This record gives sequence, structure tokens and C-alpha cells, in this order.
Amino acid sequence: MSATHDPLASYPLPRRLSVILVLMAAGGVILWGGLGLPERAWAHPVPRAFTAEPLTETVESFIYLPLALSNYSLACEPIPDVRYAALSVDNPHNPDAENDPGYNLGLLGYELTDAYRGLVDYGGDADPNAPQFPALFSDQRVPNFPNVYRLYHGWGEPITDWPVTMLGMEVGEGEVLHVPESGYRIDPQGYQVLVIYASEQRIAINYTRGDHLLGYTVYVENVCVEPSLLELYRQLDAAGRTELPALYGSQPFGRATTTEIRVVIRDGGAAMDPRSRKDWWRGR
Repeated sequence: MSATHDPLASYPLPRRLSVILVLMAAGGVILWGGLGLPERAWAHPVPRAFTAEPLTETVESFIYLPLALSNYSLACEPIPDVRYAALSVDNPHNPDAENDPGYNLGLLGYELTDAYRGLVDYGGDADPNAPQFPALFSDQRVPNFPNVYRLYHGWGEPITDWPVTMLGMEVGEGEVLHVPESGYRIDPQGYQVLVIYASEQRIAINYTRGDHLLGYTVYVENVCVEPSLLELYRQLDAAGRTELPALYGSQPFGRATTTEIRVVIRDGGAAMDPRSRKDWWRGR
């Protein structure tokens, strides 16, 4: 029987050790790759709200809405003497509202703009029954507008149909907020809206009896929805959304969590300019 040939036996010992070390190093590289630990293992896309570079200037081009949090101990206190009820939904279809940016505005972002921070006058017709924003406040005021914004599409680009699609409104921290009055009624009792999304940070209300974005939908950010209303919404959402909370015009729905609420209005799903005097601030 012939002896097994050792390919390293012909090398002197020092050189033999060098070859062994080279082979071990090469094997380690192969093993590293085979274990699935390349540099991309942690290189997930960086959200546009952040940057991997040193912060040398104020970042204000893209803000995730969930970052706008403040004093919940005050804002989430119950509102005295309020009661809430539910209505059946026309053609219910049980959307995943928590994960749908049409319902949960916190899934989108927005950017500051340098547009005019006041009411603006557009031409064209106006709906005499459209929601009126002064009714957000118990004193029916036109508030200061500290900031104006452009809302983002779901794919991360700003909506450019209007110069402003989200309006910052100055409020008192903990101020009670109300449903903007409209000329629409969704049932004989006089209810005007269904709550299609609610949380401790935001609310979305729709001025039809459907669980959708048809007609007008108003979104208010930086509001803690009144605890009993939020509990009712969550119960009905978990039960399949065949019913949703219904609110009257000017009925309280929550308290401001900061000194600036941010308001969006959509018409048929399209974001509009909330500064428009003839549409949402009639007579002001």
C-alpha cells in the first residue's frame, strides 16, 4: 500500500507554516461570507426623516408625524359632560385603518414651506355646506398660523397641487377641540361625521356615513382623542367596523397636546389648501 502524498511535505517548515496560515485566512473569508454576515446585513434603507451625516443645520424638510408629542397628562384628561354614540356604516368593508395612510396620517410625513401664513383667496365656486374650521374652537376664532406645511404622498414626495396642504394652528395646550360644522347631516338625529381613525395623537373624521375617503375628511394632528371616544372607536374597530362613532357639529372630540395643532382636509381623497377663505373660513 502506497503512502498518502502530503502536498505540503516538500516545503521547508517555515514556508509550510506560511502556506497554512494563508489557507486558514482564505477559509475564514469564505466562512464569513457563508454565514450571511456581509456588510448589507445591517444596511437597511435610512428613513428620509433622518440622515447618516453629521447634523450641521436644522433638519426640517421631512418630519414624521409621530414625533410631534407633548403633555398627555393634561391633554388626555376626560372632557366633562360629553357622551358618544355609534352609527351603522353604509357598505362596511373593514379596512386596516391603523396601517392605511388614508386613515392614519401618522404613516405619512410633511415638510415646512415658506408660503403665506394666513387666509388666502382662491377663485371658483365654493360648497356652501363645506366644513368650517372656526368651529374647531369654542370661541369660533381664526387662530394664528405659526407654520404651514406640504403633506407627503405615501411614496415620500410632497403633494404639489396646492402650496399648502397642512395648516398649523395656534392653540392653548390642553384646549378642547370640536368638530368643524358643516351643512351635511348623515342621519335624522343630526350627526355630521363618522370617526374613521382615532388615537392619543390624532383623529380623522369623514362627513359621510361610509368608512372611506369620499366626500370631506378632516384630520387633526397633535390632539389626544377624548378617552371615552377613543375607547368606543377601538371597540368598534376591533368588532369589524360595521359601526363607527358618530359626532355632531361642534361636539368636542379631544384636547390639544401642544400649542400647535396641524389640520389637513381632503375632498374625495385629494388634499386641499386649508387656508382657503371661501371654502373653510367663510366670512372671515
